[in-house]
Amino acid sequence: MPYSESQENPADAIAAAVPRNLRYRPVDDQKLVDGLGTPEGSPRRWYCTRFRSAAEVDILEARWQIQRRQSPTLLLTRARQRLEKAMALEPNEASYPCALAGVHRFQAEWNIRQNALEDARRELSEGINMARQAVAIDVNLAEGAGTIGVLSLLQAQIEPDPVRRSELALAARQSIEKALALNKYLQREYAAPLTEARAFTSR
Repeated sequence: MPYSESQENPADAIAAAVPRNLRYRPVDDQKLVDGLGTPEGSPRRWYCTRFRSAAEVDILEARWQIQRRQSPTLLLTRARQRLEKAMALEPNEASYPCALAGVHRFQAEWNIRQNALEDARRELSEGINMARQAVAIDVNLAEGAGTIGVLSLLQAQIEPDPVRRSELALAARQSIEKALALNKYLQREYAAPLTEARAFTSR
């Protein structure tokens, strides 16, 4: 359900629920770059988890901004930077490029709303590349296949050529169906885009 103007920012509630030892502070970015601030004996995952937790809050707040017709770009840029740092530390962790693909998705959705279609196409292309990178790391990552499907569907929505539009919609349908075959519990998340992709391909 869309958030109303009077509703509290859900990102605040999510941030408050993050365990204290995982909460992100602005100084943490630079401390990690400088090699400082990590508790003795802590693995890299400790900081990667903090970066991802902070990025997820940024993404949630960015989606809320989109609902309010306000630009999410600053929040999504910050989320992208945090996820890229996590990727640099743990390059074999598939969830980071998958989450980064989602950042590109929401930026593209905003660009489409603003009729900045060339910017949207660039974001969608970069997002698909990130999602494919995630799937290359983990071939059974359902969210990776689903994200490719959603991004392909967005490409179809703004594609002027009818033949290419049908090809993109078919690719979207196949990717989403693959995601659901890998994880049936994603049905609720992907039901709407799958229905739309099927409608495209039946025209």
